[in-house]
Amino acid sequence: AMAGRAEAATVIQSRVRGSQQRQKVEYESVYNIYRNVEAHEEQEFLAQKEVAAAIESYLKKNAPQAVRAAQSLFRKRKSTILQGASDEGSVNLSTLTLRGVHKHFAERWKKDPNDLLDQALVNNLLAKAYEIVLKEVPCAVVNYQIPKEEDNRLIIVGDTHGQLEDVFWMFYKYGAPTPKNVFIFNGDICDRGPNGVEIWLLLLAYKIACPECIFFNRGNHEDPLMNERSQECGGGFARECRTKYGQDILAQFHHLFDALPLVYIVNKRLMIVHGGLFRTDSVNLPQLARLQHRRPCPEVPRTNEEYAVFDALWSDPRVARGRGVSKRGGDCMAFGPDVSKGFLDRNRLDMIVRSHEVPADGRGFQVWHDSRVVTIFSASNYCGTMNNYGGVMILKPNLEFEVFEHWAPELEELRRLEAETASATQAVATRLEGLKAQEDGFRNRKRKESVDSIGKDVVKKVKELIVERKEDLFWFYETHDHDNTHHVSATIFWQGLRDSLGEFAEQNFQHIQRLVAPETEVSTDGGSSVDYHHFLGRFQVQLKGLVGRREFGRQVVVSVFQAILRADLPLREMFALFDRNCSGTVTFDEFREVLQSFDLGLSRRQLAPFFRALLRSSADKSVNIVEFFSRFDVIYGGHLHDNDEPWIREVLQGLGKLWLHSDNVDQEDNSARDLLEHFEQADVNGNGTLSLGEFVKAVQPWCKALQEQGVSRDYLTPEKLDQVARAVDVSGEGTINYLEWVDAFQAVETRGACGRAGAVSDFGDLGDSILMVLYRHMAAVRRGLQYFDPKATGIVSAGEFKMALTALASALAKPDPPYSDSQVHVLMTQLIEKGYNDDDELNYHDVLDAFAIVDSGPGEL
Repeated sequence: AMAGRAEAATVIQSRVRGSQQRQKVEYESVYNIYRNVEAHEEQEFLAQKEVAAAIESYLKKNAPQAVRAAQSLFRKRKSTILQGASDEGSVNLSTLTLRGVHKHFAERWKKDPNDLLDQALVNNLLAKAYEIVLKEVPCAVVNYQIPKEEDNRLIIVGDTHGQLEDVFWMFYKYGAPTPKNVFIFNGDICDRGPNGVEIWLLLLAYKIACPECIFFNRGNHEDPLMNERSQECGGGFARECRTKYGQDILAQFHHLFDALPLVYIVNKRLMIVHGGLFRTDSVNLPQLARLQHRRPCPEVPRTNEEYAVFDALWSDPRVARGRGVSKRGGDCMAFGPDVSKGFLDRNRLDMIVRSHEVPADGRGFQVWHDSRVVTIFSASNYCGTMNNYGGVMILKPNLEFEVFEHWAPELEELRRLEAETASATQAVATRLEGLKAQEDGFRNRKRKESVDSIGKDVVKKVKELIVERKEDLFWFYETHDHDNTHHVSATIFWQGLRDSLGEFAEQNFQHIQRLVAPETEVSTDGGSSVDYHHFLGRFQVQLKGLVGRREFGRQVVVSVFQAILRADLPLREMFALFDRNCSGTVTFDEFREVLQSFDLGLSRRQLAPFFRALLRSSADKSVNIVEFFSRFDVIYGGHLHDNDEPWIREVLQGLGKLWLHSDNVDQEDNSARDLLEHFEQADVNGNGTLSLGEFVKAVQPWCKALQEQGVSRDYLTPEKLDQVARAVDVSGEGTINYLEWVDAFQAVETRGACGRAGAVSDFGDLGDSILMVLYRHMAAVRRGLQYFDPKATGIVSAGEFKMALTALASALAKPDPPYSDSQVHVLMTQLIEKGYNDDDELNYHDVLDAFAIVDSGPGEL
């Protein structure tokens, strides 16, 4: 029996160890995936800072009066909004106590974290806290001495990122701020999570009630441009704040952020900084103290002072010695153990406590560089995906410290625990062991949910990358699709993704496989292929409720068609222009050569999706020259006649039915040739264009048939037919070229037939190529638009919106502008339905917030 029990115990222990190992491997996988996603987001953000700076420079050069007026008004508004509201609001801040903070703020948000305060109270909270911080923080480095009494302590909190549950749980577990239980929040209080506003207002209320109880360091997310990014891309605070309290309150927050210090020095021996150390050994504490810190984080650091501010917020430790480029990319720097030792020794410090990143092993802390650098990260189950613990460091007056970890439950669970606890501020030691067991339970229940959530984050990022790099992927797959089936082998498909998406595709194979599965076919020989054309077509960028990507793309094509119309070329010259080798077909190379030699408003990257939209079938590599011009007009859509009198359209529709009638199933091919044949018959002198008289003579033999269709003979007189001819002559030159002829009659009956015949006619890819640029850089565009909106109304004129988009195109102009002025004009006409002019107004927040990546595939994967 004893032997049996021992054997059972061994089996149980083996299974427990196996489960623990699987959990460890699972977490490491989740961590690596999320860090990869986060690295992509931060690299995009750092690139966007340079774009924002370029937009600002463009506006200063091209709209100097508007920018100067805005900057002047910004300064005036800053002094106004920082004075606070004349109304005290629902809470008298001049008499606010710690008990009052608990009653009016903490208890309120534990019950409903989205319960809004009155506007006057929020305004006054920020104004009063700003005043306190200004007095407390005269320079970038603040010295803090923990009072010597034994029961005093300092609690260092790392990133909380809008996770209100973590803040409340830390106050429950370690005690709320008091003069003997002091907190320093080490930056990144907002962004990513849903309640950055509530966390900040709660902490500021504590600051007002007891200034010596709580302090704040600045992080890289206390930054206006970072806040403007979407929550999914690492930001979210700006939209959260505008939605809850408006633009003025957001401006107050940003003034507060600019006033925060970069460094705290505790008891002259321990340094607290959000990011880390610096790219040169010359930086020391006296030099840091002299920095101009009351400013946003430098968008494009150039001077040693700007790099010092940037590094304090963005750098990371690394295992290797020396300095190098951080995994975040861009200008971000990583520093090794020798750099840490040198800085600490030169400045007579013992240790650096920093935050800024999730520890690699799922803990709430990470020890670096011979235990002289410690990372503290306080947002447990970061973004609902990481399944990590949060951590704090608790320091005693003699700088002895302990690191504690936590896993924050949902607020409902916290309220239940508080109700069961005799006193939420009882001695920590009597509660920690019991709370640890409960936290482990919370974490285990959330584990699967966290893994599922990160999978969704990865899939979302993949969709963005596919839309952004769609043309590169199309080009790669088409070069390997030798039989024009728009299928490639699974091996080639994954090679294309790896080449385009880099390591991101390799590291996230399983998640991407879920997206690819619906387009994968298994052949009889066991191999598999992927319908790349359908796969790439699924992922699109849209301006939800404002602009359809297909309609936008079609309108861009319309503008090109109009440019060719204006050239007013005779038939042979027009054919020769595109069919350079007289083969009777137009290839993409010929098409590209022509459009690049004319100013037709298309960038090089837009030519491929444009050409695909002209093809009759997605498998085609070229198009018959006659059909090519017919397809041009199919896309154009016959808008030339929208303003013609109804009787003119009636005559043209009757002629189209007569000339384009065909019993052949393949009607599109015949209709194009029929149009050419009738044009050549009408061109009596063979010069490639029709005079108005030639047009009238070509129509007259068909007048009897037109009357049999019901067209009134009053509309078929020579005078009336001359009016019809002038309507067809769009250019007004007194002659009708082939494209004008095609537009007059192709609009009648064949457009629907063309669609049924298998034409691609999807202008969405062309729309995506333009809208994706705006999607990626909407935070930088919003920043530029704020120069035209110094009163923070959210409203700008259409002309100002257009200038901001032109500034973005200028910022991205090398090596090729992402879009043209004519395409900006097309977008503006889509946004303003009533007809675009520069004086029209629009809400730019509504426009920029409407951008979204969508998947037209089988459900959300």
